[in-house]
Amino acid sequence: MSNIIVFILFSLLHLSNASWEAYAWKSVAPNGSWRQRTRRKKNNTSSSCLMTTIQRHRYIGSCGYMDNISSAAQSDTFLECSANPNEMTKFIIHWRGEKEYGNSMQFRHKEFTCALLATVESQGRRHDEGRTQRECQDQQQRVKSSRLDPKNVVSFRPALCLDFHLARNMSHIERYSFENAMQYLDLSFSSDGTNDDGTSRDVPETELIIQTAQRCSLVRSLFVILAQGDTFEELATNALESNDLVDMMEGGPHSDASWKVRMRQYGGQAKTVKQKQYGKKMRSPIQAEREAILQMGDLFGKLTGPVDLKSADVSLYILEGLVSNTHKTKMLAKLVTRGAKTSSIAPKTRKCITNTPLCPLAAFTMCNVARIGGPNYKILDPFCGSCAILLAATMIESSVQTVGIDIAHNGQVNRTDIMNDFSCRNLTQPVALIHGNSMLDSIRKEAKIAIGNEPFDAIITDPPYGIREKSGYCNESPLIDLVKCIGKDRNAHDTSRLLKIGGRLIAFVPDHENDNDDISNYLPSKEQLSFAGLVFVDKLKQRLNDSLSRWLVEYQCIS
Repeated sequence: MSNIIVFILFSLLHLSNASWEAYAWKSVAPNGSWRQRTRRKKNNTSSSCLMTTIQRHRYIGSCGYMDNISSAAQSDTFLECSANPNEMTKFIIHWRGEKEYGNSMQFRHKEFTCALLATVESQGRRHDEGRTQRECQDQQQRVKSSRLDPKNVVSFRPALCLDFHLARNMSHIERYSFENAMQYLDLSFSSDGTNDDGTSRDVPETELIIQTAQRCSLVRSLFVILAQGDTFEELATNALESNDLVDMMEGGPHSDASWKVRMRQYGGQAKTVKQKQYGKKMRSPIQAEREAILQMGDLFGKLTGPVDLKSADVSLYILEGLVSNTHKTKMLAKLVTRGAKTSSIAPKTRKCITNTPLCPLAAFTMCNVARIGGPNYKILDPFCGSCAILLAATMIESSVQTVGIDIAHNGQVNRTDIMNDFSCRNLTQPVALIHGNSMLDSIRKEAKIAIGNEPFDAIITDPPYGIREKSGYCNESPLIDLVKCIGKDRNAHDTSRLLKIGGRLIAFVPDHENDNDDISNYLPSKEQLSFAGLVFVDKLKQRLNDSLSRWLVEYQCIS
């Protein structure tokens, strides 16, 4: 009896000194290198002995909480989508959930694809540095390439299936949201390893996808699939044969990288009565996780780094219940990165407070649709307000040059506070924050002078229509007025154009419930677009509440 009491006290003491939080992660650095740490803590025992690993996971099962990785719910292109449906897909995207259905789901593919194209273009811009004008790609060819349909660049497929009894009680939107909460990402690069301008592509495919995911606000997590199998033993064998984890084994360059393993079951694989089969409270059974790890001991026993449950360098996931084109029932995946940390610029965290600030998710989405990126990319927001768009742009690309214009005085929009919002986050401050009416020639000229009297690469803005603000600020559509100004500067002989050829205009326009999706009164006519050298590219609707929605509209300058 006394021996039992001593053992229990020893176990409790051991657990109190350990970090048993079941969820932690550490992303791969942008250059692909691991962020390694030297760990000397008592809880970081070596995993060279399989029994040590298994014991630790037993402790996890009894004391830890389960993280939830499921929620119910393109710039010039050198890419070609030629995924073979018979080949194993490499990437899985776990999307950010929605507070209300239809709030952001429709923007997911648009944002990611445009961000991917921007990442590739950004690499091209850096490659062009130091090259002669003759060596650089012809500008008109860039414009032609950048107008390729993003849908032809990358494709997405549902990763979850509705093979469980509770699915019968789900509404249509709930079923669609669940199936697409996680998706496979299918894409392929040119087989010769070069861009379509003949230059070599130095950035690996995986790193491009990681960089893309890190700038997307609607991506929660990005996984790389390491292996698939019908049994856990087969899964371990296939993972060993793939050599994807050989760098974490004895003698490997990352042999001291810390790691952890978790198991996730979805849909029909979530078999227990108490276990939710979908939704935010979905959890995986500890017993099944423990048994799976034991059966995969041939793999996990070879990983020589310490197990770290709080801030592991490598997070591995055993996945069951996903749709698989190889018809395998189990997967081993590695978490490689997370999406953009939009919460760092949430309105409640900023010094400049306004009545109707643009939410960070929308700001990031607009910047990614505009495909910002590359050295010294120039962005104008002619109705900047508290500068949510410029904050997001600077988080995506630190070298951007941004200019904001707003008619509001400092009592409404404090420009000192805005500058502090940038500096306190170690973000590049705007080149200029101009007080004035962006429809005036002198104000736009001041904005262009601030960036060297050059045209902007993108104009991204959420114009004030006086609807949510309940003011009479704009009697006519500010987007139409802005397009007229772009056309005026384009055709003037004594000033430079406002938007460069190939540049994009991204804006929101409102949609009342009574409008029946007719937003023509807010959009420029074909004649006005032609005068400005613009063409319509795309529009997407976002529901805000029962009586108001808004459309994200995209235009491109072609002449």
